[in-house]
Amino acid sequence: MPYGYRFVPHQPAHPVPGTPQIFAVWLNSRTLVSKGPIWIKVDTDLDTIKVTSSSGGHVGIVPMISPGDFEAKSTLPKIPFLAGGMTLDLVFTAVGPDGKRTTVSVPVGLK
Repeated sequence: MPYGYRFVPHQPAHPVPGTPQIFAVWLNSRTLVSKGPIWIKVDTDLDTIKVTSSSGGHVGIVPMISPGDFEAKSTLPKIPFLAGGMTLDLVFTAVGPDGKRTTVSVPVGLK
């Protein structure tokens, strides 16, 4: 899968035990195209059971491929002409078996 942008969030020096961790988010590009494909890969700790992505009120599931590996291919919704050139955050949430959550915001450009 064509991943051209890797975002590595800051990791706590001493994470709280049982809290899911997101180690990296991979996207096909740092600039996403309206109505274009988006490839997503999220690397997590092995105990994460679910990953969601959200932006602008839209929420989706990033399916688990194997423990710690979540991947999806999707299509961005049509973006209003005025939004071209703007930056937005894609928010990824990892959920552990006990419901604890970790959220990471990944900045991307729109075209």
